[in-house]
Amino acid sequence: MPRNRVIYQTEGLFVGGTGDAAATTQIKRVQSANYSFDISRQDVNQYGQLARIDSIILEPPTVSLDFSYYVTDGANEDAIGFAISGQGGVSAETNMISGLIADQTNPQENNYFIATVDAGNDVVGYAGTTGFIGIGNGVIASYSVDAAVGDLPTANVTVEASNMAMGTSAPPLVTINKEDGSILQTSANTIPAAVSGIGVSALRPGDITVTVTGGIGVNLNANNYKPTSASMSFDLGREDINKLGSKFAFAKEIEFPVNVTFTCDGLIADLSTADLTGLHNVVDNDNTTYDLTMQLDAPVAGQTGIKYTLKGAKLDNQSFSSSIGDNKTLSMTFSAQLGGPQDTTNGLFAQTVIKA
Repeated sequence: MPRNRVIYQTEGLFVGGTGDAAATTQIKRVQSANYSFDISRQDVNQYGQLARIDSIILEPPTVSLDFSYYVTDGANEDAIGFAISGQGGVSAETNMISGLIADQTNPQENNYFIATVDAGNDVVGYAGTTGFIGIGNGVIASYSVDAAVGDLPTANVTVEASNMAMGTSAPPLVTINKEDGSILQTSANTIPAAVSGIGVSALRPGDITVTVTGGIGVNLNANNYKPTSASMSFDLGREDINKLGSKFAFAKEIEFPVNVTFTCDGLIADLSTADLTGLHNVVDNDNTTYDLTMQLDAPVAGQTGIKYTLKGAKLDNQSFSSSIGDNKTLSMTFSAQLGGPQDTTNGLFAQTVIKA
């Protein structure tokens, strides 16, 4: 019987390698998944004929995938290729993107699959007929994590890919040869049975601690500033490396440098007296950098959360807002640049934290 609609109950998101029979991992706590492709064409016209005689693809098609999920312990970040201390065998502190630029051990590209089961059934625990939407040769284009009072902390990821295909009984072969567009895989990715996942269900705003330094005229360490929202984000601009004889870009390389932005909004109480500074002090001491943290603890002792640390940050913007009927607020924006795998003083770092 044909279905009337598809809803979130019947879908699951998975990510895995691009090789033959590559294993995949389920992305858990997913809240949304959107995917599309654009084809750029060049019309071919000629004298003596009004309508075009052809419309030719001159540039490789662009496939995009955007998905969001509730932040938990960093397992999702590890699955899509980020380096998270405490996940995937990563023990030492390292920049989050070090996994994306170390091609020899952790290639940039992944395949993504949206599995869909029969109407009226949960993907979790279902063993019946499944359909698949496959997105091949995908690379991370942006990442952000947002936390705010009244909302569950959420991560948003954007992926740029080269191929999209559908399958009704098995995952489609989606890894392509970049030169001629042919399929490289001889056996499909393996999709595990979907599970609900163990550990914390979601992290709560009441268990989040934001540490901000570097403001002007506010003693941020004396409980005079109450953060109400915070976010860390970066875009990995991708340069398509093309060559004659290749139908697709044979590589999508990250365009460096990559800037990371940290923004924080909060309520302000007393202005600082001991640490009162002016903009002139910032200008005079422009070599000063700050380490900013956002720690998302699990609600129960023994469960795992995640901590983000932005190192080498500088203050870019600070604004006060006050009006009748509203509390006075302070908004600050900092920025830093992502460093290499050996750089421990610049960039965005993430690690799992177990609540005592």
